Amino acid sequence: MTKNAILVVDLDDTLTVPGLNNTYHFLLFHHMKKMGKAGKIFYKTSSLLIRMVLLLLKRIGIQVNEDAILITMLCQGQNLSDLLASSVYWFRFIVRKKLYNVKTLGLLKHLAQKYNIMKVAVLTCCIEVPACDVAKLINADKCIARRLRNNAGSKIVQLIDKHNCVVYKMYQILRLRREFTNATFIYVVDKNSAEHETMILKLFDNVIVV
Repeated sequence: MTKNAILVVDLDDTLTVPGLNNTYHFLLFHHMKKMGKAGKIFYKTSSLLIRMVLLLLKRIGIQVNEDAILITMLCQGQNLSDLLASSVYWFRFIVRKKLYNVKTLGLLKHLAQKYNIMKVAVLTCCIEVPACDVAKLINADKCIARRLRNNAGSKIVQLIDKHNCVVYKMYQILRLRREFTNATFIYVVDKNSAEHETMILKLFDNVIVV
């Protein structure tokens, strides 16, 4: 009898090629799309200054979530519609340049033959824009990514999900498991992420490292 399964797929270095960051590389892409070379200078300079301030805070004993603050500062004030438009171009760029992981796509086809896949979910600590567009590579039923809050004028205000990546992923997986209590949970993840996500791996029935 074919088992019912929930297939959860990591994004960076798993669904897309190793080295491609669907948060920071996307934000660089977005700023360059808006301002050309000036956008690249703005992104690089802003990133450097923010990292320097965060380093100083750490040195004086103030613990901060560097990733959450950096994402918030790089997104703050951006128009949501502009980010969404850039996300569409980012997805097309990935497809055109073949920046998807062929090995992962082949594996997912094999799993679809072996299991009765009830849901396919992309789970990532990347921001929802562009993660949920990139998830279209596998026609995911669900995209679980860190959310951005915008104000009444559709300007990005902050990152909503500010927990560190492991805590965030564990919380989201537990929510899924409560929803599909009798399904086999399969996690497809890259080797580097798997080494840092030992607590997360324990929440799955089957883990496949690509």
